[in-house]
Amino acid sequence: MAEQTVVMYHNYDADKMKALENDPNKKIISKRVEAYDTVHLLPLHLDPKPNYMLYRTTYVYIDVKPIQSPRQDATSAAKAGQGPKTRGDTDEFISVFWVNGKPKCRKGYRYDFNKKMCRLIK
Repeated sequence: MAEQTVVMYHNYDADKMKALENDPNKKIISKRVEAYDTVHLLPLHLDPKPNYMLYRTTYVYIDVKPIQSPRQDATSAAKAGQGPKTRGDTDEFISVFWVNGKPKCRKGYRYDFNKKMCRLIK
């Protein structure tokens, strides 16, 4: 990651400065604020004239990798060929149907009263 330097003036680039400081993908390494004489473009400590004062900020920052949420990590892992993270077989539970007020399941399944679904008989 290479360091990048940008100079922004308070009067003109206030929105850009706020966006840079609040950007989660950029880490600010250093920030230096200087007051300048706008007519002579000299630092104020060399030729102080407060009538023509302008502030500028020099930022040194690096771009950082965006932080992914756990859900994005799971989908990226699934794309890598690991498959989704599920409990048991995908056909372990199926929905139940009711006949005369009683739960009925397909052949090879039994009704699980805790889950209220049909569970595969192993």
